[in-house]
Amino acid sequence: MRKLLLTSLVALCPAVASATTLAGDTVNLALPGFGAVDVVVGSGIEFDLDGTTFDLNPNGTNNLLVVDGDVFGTVGNVSSLVISDMNFNDGSELTGFLVTQTNLVNLQVSFTADSLTFTFDPNTDSPNGILLEGAYLTQLPGAGPTPVPLPATAPLLLLAAGGLAVMRRRKARG
Repeated sequence: MRKLLLTSLVALCPAVASATTLAGDTVNLALPGFGAVDVVVGSGIEFDLDGTTFDLNPNGTNNLLVVDGDVFGTVGNVSSLVISDMNFNDGSELTGFLVTQTNLVNLQVSFTADSLTFTFDPNTDSPNGILLEGAYLTQLPGAGPTPVPLPATAPLLLLAAGGLAVMRRRKARG
């Protein structure tokens, strides 16, 4: 029964597009206090800011983002990162971001169909390493939960139940 329930819930959840990628797209990285820069997404590091690297498609692995290196505070007390103009190759829209690893204190993530905003404590004090890692969650526009088809036996069951009800009435009368 649990397996059937779990399968039903999974079928009702929106699907994450697995072939979606930002490769070849030009996105805008904005760091308040530093400015903004347009970068072309490829299979390597897209941007390096004094030892903090931004890889929006690490090793060509579709939906990943990795920000690695020094603490943001060392480059102007940064407390947010905005990635905008995100145009996924299959037309998918951003529906969220799954943080898989972070050293940023009080990290909050917000998004629109084509942008991500990360806000955090500017006094984050962590050793060099992964500052933020996660996956873009996307969905094709207009795609929703998968409809559950009516089983072919449902009309037959209704017909049988109606037939039994008619037979019961006739038996009660006669």
